[in-house]
Amino acid sequence: MSDSEAQFRTILENAPVMIDAFAADGSVLLWNHECERRLGWTAAELAEMDDPLAVFYPSEDQRAVVFASIERADGKFREYEVVAKDGTVRIQQWADFLLPNGSRISVGHDVTEQRKVEANLRQAQKMQALGTLSGGIAHDFNNLLTIICACASLAQREVPEDSEMARFLQQILKAGEDGADLVRRLMSFSRRDRLRRRAVVFDDVIAKFLPTLRRLIPESLELSIDLDAGDAVVLADRVAIEQVVINLVTNARDAIDGQGTISFRTRKANGPRGPEVHLEVEDDGSGMTRETQERVFEPFFTTKERGSGTGLGLPTAYGLVGQHEGTIDIRSAPGVGTTVRIRLPEHHADPDMLTPSAPMRGLGAGNGETILVVEDDRTVSTMTSRSLQAAGYVVLTASGGDQALAILDEAPEIALVLSDVVMPRMGGEELRRRMAEGPHASVPIAFMSGYNDELDESARLLPKPWTPQQLVVFVRLCLDEAAERNR
Repeated sequence: MSDSEAQFRTILENAPVMIDAFAADGSVLLWNHECERRLGWTAAELAEMDDPLAVFYPSEDQRAVVFASIERADGKFREYEVVAKDGTVRIQQWADFLLPNGSRISVGHDVTEQRKVEANLRQAQKMQALGTLSGGIAHDFNNLLTIICACASLAQREVPEDSEMARFLQQILKAGEDGADLVRRLMSFSRRDRLRRRAVVFDDVIAKFLPTLRRLIPESLELSIDLDAGDAVVLADRVAIEQVVINLVTNARDAIDGQGTISFRTRKANGPRGPEVHLEVEDDGSGMTRETQERVFEPFFTTKERGSGTGLGLPTAYGLVGQHEGTIDIRSAPGVGTTVRIRLPEHHADPDMLTPSAPMRGLGAGNGETILVVEDDRTVSTMTSRSLQAAGYVVLTASGGDQALAILDEAPEIALVLSDVVMPRMGGEELRRRMAEGPHASVPIAFMSGYNDELDESARLLPKPWTPQQLVVFVRLCLDEAAERNR
């Protein structure tokens, strides 16, 4: 080898991109440091193998494509899945060139991390679009459910309790409640379900929930539990975390046919944003293909038999974890099982001391107080007014925030403003701000909505759909709280 050839080879071996060359018999001619760093094998280890390329491309079809590209040596980059020494699959682009001496050389670069970032970005964009769509549907659907539930509840008062009509009306109410539960899960997915987060010791939340968790698991399955997050604190809504756990464990249970094990683990870890608390749910069930994994967070996508699943378990968990500023990822393979891992940021504060709520007083009918109902849906406004009037309240109505302000100027006797959140021209949050900055700052305002993305956590909210009884109780509670503050 001449000095110039040796110098050229040294440059290739230390190049910042992957460069290799194999002889026709498969022997290694060149394997630079970047190849070794990315794929784990040394040139000496490859030299001892009969067919080194078979290590990187286990499939004969894959190797045929690689050999064809090497033979063409046209300098075009093509993308391949390459198996590294540790068994992981790397995504790499390689181009093949013909040198003046007749030998062929391959130049490549690893795009694994880039493809992961691109996939995460596509997933985030898809989830955002689906979340916006589901949130908008939930708003309109909740208005319809409010009308259905309110009408059925009011009609029940007009028929004998033991009549067939009363039973029909009860079925309508039950269907309305089921529809409301479906909408709530959609709202959780779209991250528009309002949470009440407190500083809690994560392992304590999980430990108190274990008896319920065990009841979800049949005796044929073993539940292995390892709570090792210690005294790590997270800022979390306890009910939401329990819902996430139920969804994950239920999915793990359904993935196992016959006997198997579900492992449930918590631990502290260091993440890219700092200290984290991890929750892992692992099963040894049927596992998922890559195509299935790409769709598991889509609402209503399910691999279960028709009637066996709603397709909202993982989407709901995805939305709730996102509202906790956390992330959720899945590792799975067919026949191997699935591991779902949740990462929550650790919260550096003392756990909140939860005190029991004061007993609610005076949740009876109204005493002639004037309530201003602000609702742009005419039917919902009518049902709200009738329900409150039947309970002993005087009701004024406005179709939007601007009209509500005008009525407040003319009716100083208003005891409470009960407003929808999303309305044309002026929404509920803007109405509250204008009231607080003007002469009506002393008038309390509460909200009823099925779409509460615009509200902060301090706002009083009655979620739609509601029944007349729930509405009356909510209004009475708001009035009593306002009276207590003014004493």
